[in-house]
Amino acid sequence: MADKNRNRFPRRQAARGPQQLDYRQIALAPSLHLDAIDADWRTYTAIGENPQYTQQNRQAAWWKLALGAPDQLRQRVAFALSQILVVSDANGTLANNSRALTNYYDILVKGSFSISARCSKT
Repeated sequence: MADKNRNRFPRRQAARGPQQLDYRQIALAPSLHLDAIDADWRTYTAIGENPQYTQQNRQAAWWKLALGAPDQLRQRVAFALSQILVVSDANGTLANNSRALTNYYDILVKGSFSISARCSKT
């Protein structure tokens, strides 16, 4: 049985670990959610007498970038940080300010590699 599983994972693949990063991903410019929320707002919400940004615009922008942004590693690290550094849209102040929440998330996106590196050292 041991011989059967011996070549299951090549050594070069086993050598890849959390220390080996894809530096091409780090070199990519961050895909910002404020740009995506503005595009979503212009496409779907900017009609009527007093159009407002909504949480639906923010969520649509998040899904668009989470699934299709070229900097997937940065987006995933930012998501992991957002699960630790939690801000809620259920708060009365933030519930009506989706741009503020989006800006906060962009801070996590921009600093995802430096923030996560600092957290891993402590």
